[in-house]
Amino acid sequence: MNKLDELCKAHLSKETIPKCDSNNEETTLLPRSLTHFATGLVRVAKDDLMSTIDFGVPPNPDTKGLDALIVYNVKDALPSGISNANSPEIPLLTATNATENCDTLNVVLTNNPGPTRQCLALVGSQYQSYHVQRYMRRDKHHSGLNSKFPLELTSRGLTRNGKVEFPPPSPTDVLDHQESLRTYLNNADGIRKKLKETIDGMGVKTVVVLTCNHGQSELLMNFVCSSRSRGFDLKNVLVFPTDIETKELAEGMGLTTFYEETIMASIPKGEAKFYGDIIFRKVMFAKVLCVQLVNELSHDLLFMDVDIVWYKDPLLYFENKTLPDFDIYFQDDGSRQERYAPYSANSGFYYVRQNERTKHLFRHLLYSGDLINAWYSHQQVLIALLAEYNSLLGLSVKILAKEMEEFPGGVQYHRKNEAMKKIMRRDSNAIIFHMSWTTNKDNKLKFFQQMGEWHVQDKCIGKRFDEITNEPVGTKVIDEKQDKDSYRSSEDSDFDEEESDDVSVDLSEFEEEDKKELQALKEEAEEDMASTKRSNSRKQSPKKASVDDVTERLKKASIGSSADFSSKYIFPWSRHRVKDGLKDIVHVEFQAMNLPTTYLRLAKVLPGGTKFATCTAAPKWFF
Repeated sequence: MNKLDELCKAHLSKETIPKCDSNNEETTLLPRSLTHFATGLVRVAKDDLMSTIDFGVPPNPDTKGLDALIVYNVKDALPSGISNANSPEIPLLTATNATENCDTLNVVLTNNPGPTRQCLALVGSQYQSYHVQRYMRRDKHHSGLNSKFPLELTSRGLTRNGKVEFPPPSPTDVLDHQESLRTYLNNADGIRKKLKETIDGMGVKTVVVLTCNHGQSELLMNFVCSSRSRGFDLKNVLVFPTDIETKELAEGMGLTTFYEETIMASIPKGEAKFYGDIIFRKVMFAKVLCVQLVNELSHDLLFMDVDIVWYKDPLLYFENKTLPDFDIYFQDDGSRQERYAPYSANSGFYYVRQNERTKHLFRHLLYSGDLINAWYSHQQVLIALLAEYNSLLGLSVKILAKEMEEFPGGVQYHRKNEAMKKIMRRDSNAIIFHMSWTTNKDNKLKFFQQMGEWHVQDKCIGKRFDEITNEPVGTKVIDEKQDKDSYRSSEDSDFDEEESDDVSVDLSEFEEEDKKELQALKEEAEEDMASTKRSNSRKQSPKKASVDDVTERLKKASIGSSADFSSKYIFPWSRHRVKDGLKDIVHVEFQAMNLPTTYLRLAKVLPGGTKFATCTAAPKWFF
């Protein structure tokens, strides 16, 4: 008897001795001591498994050649034709074959978090749990990974560096939430009754829900003007303004509103200066409340932040009968921080199907305002509840992966150069664009300007309805048909004769060298206007010669004196590459844009019209 056999006899029962016999040619991967919960293993290509069974989570696209592991608890669960899934070489099967005899399938999503040495324990013959307990080596009284200490039960929100992502709410967080919730509950019956009357009056099944304070009202105006410029009917849109100023603006633009001062009075009117500040957190309550109210009234809804533009009507996508039947769909936030696991759902654009599962979800979110206060974000709280009710209630959640073209946002703007180029060329399948991942309103405005998607004049920014229109409150200033026509004319290169008489440019914010250059261009343009009067017909086809003329003039223009570089001047009908100037520039659209000084380098008036061909210093992704 050799040494191995002696060790087996000393530590194992007689039943298992044959498996440890060094002379036994029949070898197995799993000993009998594991067969109470693991009788076999198979491998499945990860991409195959996740495409066969849609778990709803955002996929990691860099998984080609990687496998998932499936463990079978009894022999009857083994795939047909597999007589031995307990061999040292784990067989590789398709996802369909691997799961064909599984009555249930428990899914554990895991990853290797950086340099952490992570272990995964599967404990059989134990009361079933659908949660993962996490242990970390650390000082019990101090946070952070420390390999010198024993394993301690640890929040999943504690990072290896000791940052606590999920702290319990403080007494102040709780009291603040209780005050807001008390006000709502005391008025809930009356609020729901009035809201039902408002939605019934809209005559729609699906409601597009927005909420906004006056500090963000320019973004709301931009959404409306952008949508109408593309001919979208906004009859499904319901705005929950948090102050009377925004209510008047929204109604002046022809939108339906629901304003309840008793519950909105505590929300500041100003704009958030950064993500998570006190104004940001106060507005979160409005975002939770408006969704909960509409969902409770048994309406499907699309919630969206106001920093969004539509390229196509998103309701057509979500109401398509071929779309998989998930309870709730989210735009992919793009961030893969632990605090957003496992969904990374963007709480600024999501579609909800009304049912008892989603109603319970949003009731619980409404009641969790103390956590929203403590975590500075309702996004984290919502994702935690999604994971909980996915397990507890079978709530089905689908993340519209960032690799899709249809729903781009901040992650594409800042990190996906090629995706942004396609959007700018109008070659993309994008349905919307969400200016997420952006610090504050000022930056959102600048980035929309870079994309040629800013439609609000400077005189409207930060103003009340009566200050913009010089009309009494209650006047509807935008007629949808007229508004569509006016924007269509602005997108056409063929302008009305009366439009070509006024040539002006505001030089107040430009640097001195820009002022001189733009003034000269203005004078040159006025000379062109005097000699280039055109027909008043809008139906006349655009004259390619005019476009070429502008192109030639731009090619000859001296923009700066630094070393040469390669830049593009892009027009709707022609493209040219030239070497000249200080910065990469690109013509975005045939219309005037209020660009920040750092982006504006040159403006030329198109012959026969007052619209400016604006050349801007393009964001890095464009080149």
